[in-house]
Amino acid sequence: MDPSEAKPGRKADPPPTGSGEKEENTVDVLRERVVGLVKKCEDIERLKTVMLLLSSPERSSASFLKECRLIRYTKTFDDMGYMDADTLQELSEEKLVDVLRNQLKMKPGHVAKLKKWLRDVKQRKSDAKKKEPILASAGRPLELWSFEMEGFQAHKRANGTYTRAKELRLGGRPVWAILGIIPDPRCTYFLYYSKTFANWRVGRKQDLEKIKGGEDLAVASSNDNTNLDMIIKNDKEVGWKEWSGRWLSCPGKMKNMLFHPGITDEDKEYEEKNPS
Repeated sequence: MDPSEAKPGRKADPPPTGSGEKEENTVDVLRERVVGLVKKCEDIERLKTVMLLLSSPERSSASFLKECRLIRYTKTFDDMGYMDADTLQELSEEKLVDVLRNQLKMKPGHVAKLKKWLRDVKQRKSDAKKKEPILASAGRPLELWSFEMEGFQAHKRANGTYTRAKELRLGGRPVWAILGIIPDPRCTYFLYYSKTFANWRVGRKQDLEKIKGGEDLAVASSNDNTNLDMIIKNDKEVGWKEWSGRWLSCPGKMKNMLFHPGITDEDKEYEEKNPS
């Protein structure tokens, strides 16, 4: 049929697609398929690593490499036998760098990252060891018996010598009081532990019954989440403060600590079986 005789309103057929456009479409399709396959492979490898970590963490380096975000090296570490951080920590600085760079083929930035992580772990272990109870020569833990407090300004009478108050515990911990005898009229302040705030507080003798009842009253207090070990060492995180209409920081400090050997579990058992 002559094109001039075509019926009105009918559109002419589009010209055939050129070979160049076909090739471009084919490349796009292949590219999408490759990207999809790569993503699936990554997911499979990630799943393998997670399964390895869950099934046998003690036999895989994934447990510590995950902490420093270097889990991509898991297979290499395992193949070379470096399955735990302790093995690496025992190496000298020079040997460690040689192993990480030449044997495990880690990138320089990743080497630095793992070295820092190993140093941090070693420091944390060292800090934890320092917090263990100090032992006397007889193997008994040393307990804090007495100390002096200074630096309180709004409540100057809270400065002085505190001694372990026998048979009195607050917040499940021992109490230290000026003179060490709560009933003594000269005993005005005492140091006690607050479970509510997880800190140590200086309370007044007249508030003792209320404190026993659960009211954490105090004229001075350390920061929340501070332990006795931190106070003994005058750690900067203790942050003493006093109440004077509002909490104000003060240069509170513990000094002249005196320790006595504590009672061991064996001693307690003997005393229970052989009362005097």
